[in-house]
Amino acid sequence: LWIGGTFIFADYFNWTVAARSLLPLSAPVAILIVSRLEIVRPRRIALSIPLAIAAVVTLLVSAADYRFAGASREAAREIGLRYSGDGHRIWFEGHWGFQYYMQLFNGSPADLKQTVHRKDLWIVPSNNTKPFDNKPPNFELETVRIASGLPVSTMQGDSSAGFYSDFKGPLPYSFGRVPPEEFRVLRLGRRETP
Repeated sequence: LWIGGTFIFADYFNWTVAARSLLPLSAPVAILIVSRLEIVRPRRIALSIPLAIAAVVTLLVSAADYRFAGASREAAREIGLRYSGDGHRIWFEGHWGFQYYMQLFNGSPADLKQTVHRKDLWIVPSNNTKPFDNKPPNFELETVRIASGLPVSTMQGDSSAGFYSDFKGPLPYSFGRVPPEEFRVLRLGRRETP
């Protein structure tokens, strides 16, 4: 029932396809595997190798997910410290952890129904949800890049990794080159030429 209920929830009732929907399966599947191992009784070496591989993959994926979350925190801190004394409002696109950290630095979620002013800042994370197609006139001040440093990704459209949502890709994680997380800092208005 536990396994069947989890599959039914993940397949029919959950709003998105995401690997995290299947995490409740880990306990009953482990119970079934251990009960089967008591019957079969394989040699220790036959168990040790797959368990060691699974442990390495698990630790790498966990570390990559930690770095993904940390990139939003680092970028928000760097942008907040650099531009909070700017005297202009900081707007940002995206949600998830980036929203939480930007709001700690008095950033406001981008909303074109509110009045935006010339010289306000507009922050655009490259790896986030619902980017604005029609931004106000702007020019780029800089791009903050935060490198993962690991060959694993849990949320990256370029590598089809979408652990938290299927809109980035069908895989829960992927191995390979991981591009840095990018956060574009835009100034609203037109660049003034001397």
